[in-house]
Amino acid sequence: MNSTKRRAFMTTVYAKDYDYPVESGRYQLVISQSCPFAQRTDIVRSLLGLEEVIGKSVTSPIKTDKIWDFSNQSGNKDAVLEVEYLSELYHNTDPDYDGPYSVPALVDLTSKKVVNQESLDIIKDFASRFKDLGTSQVEDLYPEDLREKIDQCFDWVGTDLIGAPTKAHQANDQADYEHYADQFFDRLREIDQVLADQDYLVGDHLTLADVVLYTPLVRFDTTYYTAFQVNKYRLSDFPSLWSHLQKLHQIPAFQQSTNFQAIKEGTYLGKNGRDSFGKEVLPQGPVLDMWEVK
Repeated sequence: MNSTKRRAFMTTVYAKDYDYPVESGRYQLVISQSCPFAQRTDIVRSLLGLEEVIGKSVTSPIKTDKIWDFSNQSGNKDAVLEVEYLSELYHNTDPDYDGPYSVPALVDLTSKKVVNQESLDIIKDFASRFKDLGTSQVEDLYPEDLREKIDQCFDWVGTDLIGAPTKAHQANDQADYEHYADQFFDRLREIDQVLADQDYLVGDHLTLADVVLYTPLVRFDTTYYTAFQVNKYRLSDFPSLWSHLQKLHQIPAFQQSTNFQAIKEGTYLGKNGRDSFGKEVLPQGPVLDMWEVK
């Protein structure tokens, strides 16, 4: 994903102080269930009880040459947004924009334009400006006194838990592969040590840091261990971390947003399958009974 182009696009859409108004019923959140970045926003929307405030549209989990489409919906079109492709909404915003057409995307229904496409900005915005519109009594997910520490977690999740295994998968020589695989597992070891002494990643209750930790690691068995061959250890080899992930998975907002079949399809089929493996073949496994809700 070209983050430079994405950020350049966002400078034409909204100021960093979020200049789009907070209104119930005005916005639609577009996600793919195969995308860990989009899943962050889906979880936070649910945790805060914003389901009746912000609508949700779900694309096909399989990337095509046009990236994200609504071929999973009746008539191949989203009923609320009235588009076949996510790119149409980006072009409504900027006719000259040529991608990436990424999820998540927060869309203003009054204009059918994208007002935010950065997952971290969206979850911080939901947890601050939009939270009072929600029905949930969940504790503050982004408390001001912990924001610096939470933001630091965002940084290493991006580099070590998402970037490193992806680079290991893309590596063309043994040394690079081992470097990035070790980077990933070294970080898991550090997290495991932290969670051996406290119940949550930051502070004494659930925060956005835990949400952002969960979404890449819930893909470990279907993607990292198998497709990316980052497989020196299993999550269960980090007992405190594994216990924490299982605890999070019991929470409805986390469990209901996790679609393992969609994750597999997004990894192995469509454009991702062709680009990564030169084929589109969906594995039968792995067995995922360790993630079953108790």
